[in-house]
Amino acid sequence: MKDKKYPFWYYGVLALIPFALVFLIEVSLRIANYGNDYTVFVKISDQFNNLLFFNPKLPQKYFTDKTTVPSVIPDGFEKIKREKSFRIFVLGGSSTAGFPYPTNASFSRQLKRKLEIIYPNMFFEVINLGVSAVNTNTIRDYIDEVLDQNPDLIIFYAGHNEYYGADGIASNSIFAGNTRLISFQNSLRELKIYQFLNNILNSVFSKTNSDKKSKTLMSEMAGSNLIEFESDDYYSGLNQFENNLEYILTECKNRNTEVLLCDLVSNLKQEPLDKIINKTSEANKIFASAQLSLDKDGNEARELFIKAKEEDSFRFRAPEKINEIIKEKSKSFNYSFVSIDAAIKERSENLITDYNLFVDHLHPNIEGHKIISDVIFNKIVSMDILSNQKRTVIDSSQLEGILKSSFPFTKYDSVFSEIKVKILLNSYPFEKKISTDKILKSYTSINSINELAARTVSGKISWENAHQLIADNYMKEGNNYFFFKEFWSLIEDKPFEKSNYIIAVQKLMEKREYNLARIILLKYNRNYEDAFSTNNLGKLYGELKNFSAAVNYLEKSLKYVNNDPDVYFRLAIYNLELKRTLQAAEAINNCIRIDPTHKNAVEIQNYIKRLQNTSK
Repeated sequence: MKDKKYPFWYYGVLALIPFALVFLIEVSLRIANYGNDYTVFVKISDQFNNLLFFNPKLPQKYFTDKTTVPSVIPDGFEKIKREKSFRIFVLGGSSTAGFPYPTNASFSRQLKRKLEIIYPNMFFEVINLGVSAVNTNTIRDYIDEVLDQNPDLIIFYAGHNEYYGADGIASNSIFAGNTRLISFQNSLRELKIYQFLNNILNSVFSKTNSDKKSKTLMSEMAGSNLIEFESDDYYSGLNQFENNLEYILTECKNRNTEVLLCDLVSNLKQEPLDKIINKTSEANKIFASAQLSLDKDGNEARELFIKAKEEDSFRFRAPEKINEIIKEKSKSFNYSFVSIDAAIKERSENLITDYNLFVDHLHPNIEGHKIISDVIFNKIVSMDILSNQKRTVIDSSQLEGILKSSFPFTKYDSVFSEIKVKILLNSYPFEKKISTDKILKSYTSINSINELAARTVSGKISWENAHQLIADNYMKEGNNYFFFKEFWSLIEDKPFEKSNYIIAVQKLMEKREYNLARIILLKYNRNYEDAFSTNNLGKLYGELKNFSAAVNYLEKSLKYVNNDPDVYFRLAIYNLELKRTLQAAEAINNCIRIDPTHKNAVEIQNYIKRLQNTSK
């Protein structure tokens, strides 16, 4: 029998069947709402309907095979950019995020507070996109969606994670080192069918070792992969960084978006991390020589410490070559550049960065973050992108005093950060001297603040709830200032969370702490003027005998609620104090019109009538 011949279309249909099947599965999974939506910016709650946030689920896209998945910072920004607003996105890893501190201590938050004081007529949105263990592979993946949000400035501080970060050279990614294929893989990760298959594979091959669950993200990313100085993998990491940065800056340039590039800095007096695997490594030998040179020749010691860092084959600290690439790209793209490395070294003995400004191998302490925020602020001012905005004339020492006194960081935040550092420094690739459990237990029997900090680190209570509990305790003890400080930390962390303002103001007003309540109300009113802020500012200034300001705010409150008899009653009283009889009469008449039984209103109305008759 002769072979039966089929028409050409028949073979075409056969070839399309697998694709049709995949398409149907993908559609079905989407209808079933399976998996994660990896849109970069999302609405997270109907309560904040007008705000977008960095997607909390996004890191799962890049850490698909990790037990520990880093979190994002909930810096909300408005869907529709308001007038006189200035929007900054800050890109980077854990140093940018502010690890190990709550985000209030990060250089991005310190920068925002300084900008708000110097440019009081502007509304600043400084959105921190720092995520632990991400590198330029990740930033490249979402840069276009960042640019879609119309930033006025992008600040770039990244590069330390180029080797051990997500899909980095030392990762187990089959595409490691190929930036185009990694970009393709990131696109695939958005497909529901990819997520479905990946979840199946992870469930089959997942490790049940309980020790893995207690690892830090750093220890999980490191494994035992060493990157020798000037090896093929070393240069692959540099090429990856350069290719990705080229792509990122090209996209920014195509959108006419201003970029500020920052070089990287790390702790040169941190012992080489590869010591845990090889105590006689070249890096350790050089480090020992550097220590011996400290008392003899500072310049020689500095060069040796840099060389030891370069030779450290646990490559968590960025090579000097990455800083050279950043400087070169700033010139070729004509983007502004600021040297964080130089600023930190200038504050270090013999220009050798050490634990005076770092908590570990590369994460700055609070003072380190302050230095970074200062040099970035000064650079922004010199860039003239805010040159047409009105500035506050203020002495630098006075400015520093305001920033220091209003720094939103409490004893609880300090203990919380201290615990996180101890856990990191007692985890691989650092030498483990004490277990995480013992570290946490050592804080649970000291006092309630320490115990709450330990419970927060272990995930048993949220950072927000801990602050609220501590604030309530302070209020019960009659320590109103420390109550204010706890709520001030919450307000500065999430300035869009109006309930924190309201709770704090109501309790402080009840305690007649008008000056503390005023600080919170003015911030609330500046960002989100409404009936609550204007009405309460009117009451507050009335209590402080500043009747002119009281009338001003109460009149503003009428734009939001014009049928509140109490507002009109107060307007009548305060206008009388200002000898404004006509305005007082109009206000009290409105009060009685709305509520004829309002207490004392008729008495005030009759008093005003007698004044008017006397003046005739």
